[in-house]
Amino acid sequence: MGIFALAAVGITATVVQTQKISKINLVRNTAYTVAEGYLEQMKNITAEELLASLEDPENTPLPLKSITAIDGEKTEADDPLYLEQKNKRQVLADIVTNAKGGTQYMYVTVYVSPSLKDLRQEKIGLPAIELQLDFTYSAPDLDNLPGLKGTVRTLKIIN
Repeated sequence: MGIFALAAVGITATVVQTQKISKINLVRNTAYTVAEGYLEQMKNITAEELLASLEDPENTPLPLKSITAIDGEKTEADDPLYLEQKNKRQVLADIVTNAKGGTQYMYVTVYVSPSLKDLRQEKIGLPAIELQLDFTYSAPDLDNLPGLKGTVRTLKIIN
């Protein structure tokens, strides 16, 4: 009998741990998808707009867009990001129907900090702008986990 109880406790612990790992993966993938989406949009901004934002980061945000479909309707909205600042975004990561038939929404909080570097000014004189997004993220029940951050970067070649 004791062996069965021990096995039941082990299986229960495994199920609980698997659910936590799944939630962590969902939150991490959501944050990286948001950051990569912003980075792709930044690559499509003209060099003039990027350089204008680099020259006056407080008054010239990066002109980006976001899309939401929470109400079943796709809506596109302006979603500017300011350079060298933590831009807070609430992102819907999951929708779950609970046991009572109600809907629960799980949001991920993502702080995105974009930065640009004009590589023409560097020693190598590369005709490009380095685009970088540093971000941190959190979700309910995951606030005390370390290492919830990431970075994505790319180059935009200037002609």
